[in-house]
Amino acid sequence: MKNEKSILLVDDSKELNDAAARVLRKSGFNVIQAFDGTECLSLLSSVKPHIVLLDVVMPGMDGIEVCRKIKSDPGTANLFVVLLSGMRVSPDQQADGLNAGADGYIVRPVQNSELVARINSAMRLVDSEKNLSNALANSQRNESKRKKAEKKTRLLNEELELRVAQRTEQLEAAIKELSDFSYSVAHDLRAPLRAVSCYSSILEGHFEKYMDDEGRRLFSIVKSNGTRMGELIDALLLYTNTGRGELNSGFVEMNDIVNKVIAELTPLYPDINFQIEVEELPTAVANEHMIKEVWSNLISNALKFSSRSESPQITIGSGKFENMIEYYIKDNGAGFDQRFVNKLFNVFERLHTTDEFTGHGIGLAIVRRIIHRHDGTVRAEGEVGKGATFYFTLPDKNK
Repeated sequence: MKNEKSILLVDDSKELNDAAARVLRKSGFNVIQAFDGTECLSLLSSVKPHIVLLDVVMPGMDGIEVCRKIKSDPGTANLFVVLLSGMRVSPDQQADGLNAGADGYIVRPVQNSELVARINSAMRLVDSEKNLSNALANSQRNESKRKKAEKKTRLLNEELELRVAQRTEQLEAAIKELSDFSYSVAHDLRAPLRAVSCYSSILEGHFEKYMDDEGRRLFSIVKSNGTRMGELIDALLLYTNTGRGELNSGFVEMNDIVNKVIAELTPLYPDINFQIEVEELPTAVANEHMIKEVWSNLISNALKFSSRSESPQITIGSGKFENMIEYYIKDNGAGFDQRFVNKLFNVFERLHTTDEFTGHGIGLAIVRRIIHRHDGTVRAEGEVGKGATFYFTLPDKNK
């Protein structure tokens, strides 16, 4: 098989040059012949052999000088140069050749088989150097790509962080604006609503005796809707206020708050015997007033939605996982369809009509807003007719 490895053979003796060329070609090498140093250097401007086989003793420019010129030229410095020396070449001359950059020596006379073996050995060195050079080049390219990728990633991260900061600032401004607007609207609605309520009472006092049953019914609707609107405004103001101001957190004894809320709310159902079990609850680090509002809404809902059960039962407990404390309240009341669980914590969203159960649809939204301000989460599980369980988490700061 034809060997693609090329050799530039330089020897001023045509006889020796041709003899060596025949041996090497017979072994499959591509041999280019030159007969002096000048011709060698001229050929190297257009061809790049794998090995330059260079006779040391030549007229004009000897092999050592040619080797030095090859190694000093950046375009040919990496060529593998083997010097051919005769017995008459002294050790000092051989040292000069190595100092000039020669990669190896072959001393004549040499058997054909040895010549081929030495050239094959040199070729293996050339291949090893080439592979090492390619590996180094690939490594440098990969390192360059890695640095470019790191720089690009860093720039993208910086841009993303800037965008996030800008969007966060815009979102905070929008939330504050919306909160201020909601507070202003709700607050400003109170005055005209009080006027409606006041004048309705005056009208009722002066003209009720002139009203027929239908008039009294319509007037009752006006009053009840005015009352409901007042309750909605109060709830909306409460919802807005939960997102305003500082938290001012401290240690909160959850059992104390829960027991107070139960004592406040159960008298609203004097004819119902609730079975309420309160487990030992971990102390929380939170705003006490806000956490009481959370328990008030959750316990109020549990009482309301279980009040029609034959034996209403409510359980309040807790658990710990990772760095969070999870509190829960479970009842065996009306429950809800789990498919609509995402609606529960939205403002004015209700899964039951006011004819079934009274309410404004703001309580659970207040719960979510307060818990989110405390870096916690809320969730719920329920089944129609079998009750519901509401959970909220708070960071465990008791360590």
